[in-house]
Amino acid sequence: MEKADFEVTVDKLFHLNPDNLDFENTTAVEPLKDFIGQERAISAFNFGLKVRAPGHNIFAVGVAGSGQDSVVRRHVRQFIDLHKTEFKPKDYCYVHNFTDKTQPILLIMEKGQGEIFKKRLEMIFTSAAEQIPSFFQGDNYAKNIAEIEQLITNKRRNLFDAMKKEAEKRSLYFGKDKNNNLEWMPLSLIDFSQPMPTKEFNTLPEKQKQVLNRASRSFGRLVKESLKLINDLYDQKIKEMELRWVNVILEGVFGDLGDTSDDKIKTFVKHLKGFLLKQYNLLKPREQNENPMMAMMMRHNGEDREDLSLPFKVNVFVDNSGTDGAPIVIETNHTFLNLVGKIDKKVAQGFYFTDHTMIRAGSLAQANGGFLILYASELFSGPYGWHNWVKIKNVLKTGLAIEDFADHIGSFSVGGLKPETIPLDIKVILIGDPWIYYLLTTHDDDFSKLFKVKAEFESEIKANQSSFESYAGFIAMCCGKESLLPFDKSGVAKVIEYGIRLADDQRKISTQFGKIKELLIEANYWAKESNSAVVTGAHVVQAIEAKRKRINLAEDRILEYIEDGTIIIDTDGKKIGQINGLAVRELGELSFGSPICIIARTFCGRAGLINIKRKVKGMSGPIFAQADEIIAGYLGGQYAQNIPLALSIVLSFEQSYGPIEGDSALTAELLTIISSLSGLGIDQGIAITGSMRLTGLEQPVGGITAKVECWFKVCKTQGLTGNQGVIIPRLNFNNLVLNEEVMKAIRNGSFHIYSANSIDEVIFMAFGKKPAIVHKLTQEKVESFYQKIKAKNSGSEKIENS
Repeated sequence: MEKADFEVTVDKLFHLNPDNLDFENTTAVEPLKDFIGQERAISAFNFGLKVRAPGHNIFAVGVAGSGQDSVVRRHVRQFIDLHKTEFKPKDYCYVHNFTDKTQPILLIMEKGQGEIFKKRLEMIFTSAAEQIPSFFQGDNYAKNIAEIEQLITNKRRNLFDAMKKEAEKRSLYFGKDKNNNLEWMPLSLIDFSQPMPTKEFNTLPEKQKQVLNRASRSFGRLVKESLKLINDLYDQKIKEMELRWVNVILEGVFGDLGDTSDDKIKTFVKHLKGFLLKQYNLLKPREQNENPMMAMMMRHNGEDREDLSLPFKVNVFVDNSGTDGAPIVIETNHTFLNLVGKIDKKVAQGFYFTDHTMIRAGSLAQANGGFLILYASELFSGPYGWHNWVKIKNVLKTGLAIEDFADHIGSFSVGGLKPETIPLDIKVILIGDPWIYYLLTTHDDDFSKLFKVKAEFESEIKANQSSFESYAGFIAMCCGKESLLPFDKSGVAKVIEYGIRLADDQRKISTQFGKIKELLIEANYWAKESNSAVVTGAHVVQAIEAKRKRINLAEDRILEYIEDGTIIIDTDGKKIGQINGLAVRELGELSFGSPICIIARTFCGRAGLINIKRKVKGMSGPIFAQADEIIAGYLGGQYAQNIPLALSIVLSFEQSYGPIEGDSALTAELLTIISSLSGLGIDQGIAITGSMRLTGLEQPVGGITAKVECWFKVCKTQGLTGNQGVIIPRLNFNNLVLNEEVMKAIRNGSFHIYSANSIDEVIFMAFGKKPAIVHKLTQEKVESFYQKIKAKNSGSEKIENS
């Protein structure tokens, strides 16, 4: 067995030869028209579109940039185009409620009819506001008034004659004074044709005076009652005449508006007409107001023409007149008001007021009868994200009730309208990351009832000739849409390699086309900067390196600290109980490898394994702690078959000051302990990463490419010796997608990658000795610790297996 037997050679690593592509540049490639490798997701999505049953809303699951946004938009549009005649979107209008103005009435109309209805009512009010005053100022009105006045004059004359006769019967005088006002009093006992003078009245006995006064008062009441009847008759005749003519005018201006099978519209028009019949006085010319002060008070209280027109104002809350097929709403700002709608308010004289015309539609209402596309990450962001989600659920279950946001969250509200609830027929499509989907599935019982269709988008597909051709087609499509220079086959090959690198697997290629498109645009920039007619592989590499340079300041700082010795990392020589592990750090979109010096000290005792990271609260996670238990189990199984483990082990991750999680350092930790026990030094030019089973079988870990490239940079910084490299689990071989510089170093033998299936293979490569020898030396050390403790206790104390 030789170390070279485990070495990964360049010929085993992925590299796409541009000559394997059967075109010179993308001008000869058919632009991609469909999506790559999302057959499962598209099938599920189309199923969700076709099923119109309640609860079959769709959650499009996928990592950002994997194409779900484009698939959703295109396939919804295609679905609508194919089934255009099946969709019947409505117009939704809010109108005045004559019973309770705080609860506006919802009218649902065929699309396009809302605006027509609105304009019709505006014309009706305008016509009524013109024709009614015109009638009151016209000859016809004057003629009718004259006829009524003549009638009343005759009735008053007849009343006068009748009252005169009645007065005579009661020995009373009835006539008019010099100012033509009616007067009545007792008749003179001297001249029965004249009223009794005061002097005469004063001579009468007191009893007779009382009789005459009672008769005079009784007659006065009769006169006033009779006159009131005449005046009331006059008012009644005027009112009847005005109502008759106003009704004629309204019948003309309303026309056939109320002739509909919709009972709500019919009732509203009836109430509207009745409202004008009651309030027509407000449309009379100002000079006909009998009481100017009252008119001023009415205007002050808002009962003027502006308020008279309010019931005629239609709020076309949702207007689908311009909708082709079904509405599609793509919400990008997921606030409560944007989703649900709002009720505006105005301030007048220090008071808030609102009416049905101030109700505004949100995206839920605008998408009614069609499709609403939401983004889960935006929906749940912000302090009220969960409130928004709760409201969406309630809307899908019971319909859309527009309300103040303050009411929804239980905060202080100034009160206002409670519009009629809108029935919804809507397909909600939620686009989001997998973790959001599984979080909702686990913690929200309503979610699975309301979003029954899961369309899961893959972030990677198989890397083969077919997917390479699709990539070339995607590049050709982007070149056309974005006006990019054509990519030659070397440029296409490098883009494909980048896609495989994103997938972190030589057998897969990424479908995160958002990132691929960014690369195409940036490579095009560098090609133009060099005055090239095409984008080459060199331009693609330049774009990749330039982008990384823009964001990798943290990575460069760590390399600088290693170079100047601030961070102590050895890359040459051998050391006992010390090894170089590898970790991955993620800072936003930047992900990079970082070396960690791991040191182990072993000594007599019964403390077992003490990992300083795990001992300090908050400095490690549960998976990291699990790795320590696996190490303890392996040590016991390997070295304590006949005696108990009587040793203490302290592990330290040097110059690591933040929390750590994961088990990718498990192999390195175990090797450091074995080195400390056996007294064998570990080659510091070799970094190790990998997890391990309890039996010693190596298990794959994440971030292999970043870790290998990181260790190469560290070794390059301190000087390549030709003996440096990385040991990785063999199962991670397919995850190696290395950059050209590392590939070149491996090719010329200045850097190495080794793969191992078991801890014994790692031991062989790390120590340069057969595993049996290393285990023997380790076993001897373990037994010596046991014997020392046994001797110290003079055999009286039983050593328990720790």
